[in-house]
Amino acid sequence: MAETYSGDIVPSYVRLFESNGTSGYTRGLNEVTFRFGQVIAQYAPDTDGNFNKRFWEYDVSVQHVSEGGAQTQIVYPRCQMASLFGGVADHIEWTPRLSLNAGGSTQGKPGLNSIVALLCLNSNVRQALIVGGLKHPGLPQEKSNLGHHLVFEFNGIKIDVNKDGEFNFLRRGPTDANGDPISEDDKNANASAAFLKGGSLVLANGTKTQFLSIGSGGADVKRVDLAADQQLNMSADAEHGTVQVTAQSKKGIILGGSTDALILGTTYRQQESQMLTTLSNQLSLISSLVMAAAASITSAAGAPGAASLTAAGTALTTAGQALQECSTAIETFESQAPTYLSDQVWTQK
Repeated sequence: MAETYSGDIVPSYVRLFESNGTSGYTRGLNEVTFRFGQVIAQYAPDTDGNFNKRFWEYDVSVQHVSEGGAQTQIVYPRCQMASLFGGVADHIEWTPRLSLNAGGSTQGKPGLNSIVALLCLNSNVRQALIVGGLKHPGLPQEKSNLGHHLVFEFNGIKIDVNKDGEFNFLRRGPTDANGDPISEDDKNANASAAFLKGGSLVLANGTKTQFLSIGSGGADVKRVDLAADQQLNMSADAEHGTVQVTAQSKKGIILGGSTDALILGTTYRQQESQMLTTLSNQLSLISSLVMAAAASITSAAGAPGAASLTAAGTALTTAGQALQECSTAIETFESQAPTYLSDQVWTQK
């Protein structure tokens, strides 16, 4: 059996080693190993637990493995985020995931918390920096046929640059630590923007029922499509602004069939109003003259031998009434003129 220097007997299953004399404090100043661990706590700058009072701090649980294979969980306290750019005008800020209630663990199991990489400033374990992250084991297997590409997602915002150099932006709505949308009722979920090969651009809502498409690539690169579910509004400043739609040929703007042209409403209505006013006045005059003639003929029809004038008088009376109805119809049409023109969409020569 082994004995201590003082003569104490040590059981056979206990091994004794001579300490190297280095204290725990000293060892904490010699951390030069590139470590990784799981975020287990966070401290806002305005909370008592935050040391620097300017930036967020995080506790990271790191698994140490000795030369003999022994494993120990050690917490690196109050770690700060490293800066990608290191400036005032140029900087980036992000927050790691912290969701212990969703399966996080400090016993070597990754759970859903962010797994981050650490390096210590001046080898001081109390000045550890989060310099990045490791790929989480909960991610799906990567595909081998995507080619040269980039995929980025943060809190439901996904950016994808594929091997063709196309840029796709998608908003799924805020997500939980598992990557699932928090609310299925998010009205803006799945809104997207795509910059596609061939020079086209597509902006769409979540259901893809409303969109703006500028060019579709290939031969239709000059085409623009604009779709709305129910209402499409176009507006400009009332005093100085204009909304102008210009078509170089029949292929530019198509209303109804391919032979329908866009009417210059204001100009058309001014000319139509002048014409209808003149017609109405003249029809009213003709009606008065016909009615007067009809009255005279009807009166003369009472004389001996003038019985044939009765039918003529009746015919003139009927014609006068018809002319009067024409005049009335024109006046009714003109009285509703303000309802014929849009106050939101205008055309300009």
